[in-house]
Amino acid sequence: MRFAKFGILFVMLFALATIGQAQVILGVQAGYASTAFEDQESAASTFSGGAIIGTDIMPMIDVGLEYNLLFSPFEFEEGGTTAKVSQNLLGLWARWYFLPIPAVSPYIRGGVGYYSGKLELSGAMTGEADFKSTVGFNIGAGVDMPMGLYGEFVYHIVSRELDVDGAESAGYNNWAISVGYSFDLL
Repeated sequence: MRFAKFGILFVMLFALATIGQAQVILGVQAGYASTAFEDQESAASTFSGGAIIGTDIMPMIDVGLEYNLLFSPFEFEEGGTTAKVSQNLLGLWARWYFLPIPAVSPYIRGGVGYYSGKLELSGAMTGEADFKSTVGFNIGAGVDMPMGLYGEFVYHIVSRELDVDGAESAGYNNWAISVGYSFDLL
């Protein structure tokens, strides 16, 4: 049901852009992601990717929809057990270009999204459980460059809980550095 709400928001975004004759962009991105989990002594890293669609609602403000995923899960080893944590994000974002110049256009961004994923254990302990899907937030900064290239740093702030009886919520914050390519759709 929550995916349906994001679908409705996407259709509204696309309709507003089309009616207002605004520029609509489509983009793909890939990057490096690392953990900043609560109570975790070591960090795990992996590669991430995603897609965006967006539009400019004002001369220096873009809004859009994004889907991000981990190409492989964050992986930790402790006491003979390997834990793999996967995460997906379907969210909305906004970018404010505070110094738009032709060569590079730096921006700050913020977003809210629907985070889902799962935990897999192997080794001394085994099992698998989905995380309860939850709303989380992200903040970051980036730069648009000529020919549709962009780069950004995004910090995800999300509290997760396994979908099992008696599970407690914990911070599963993480960050990503990505590069991408976007082009005008309309």
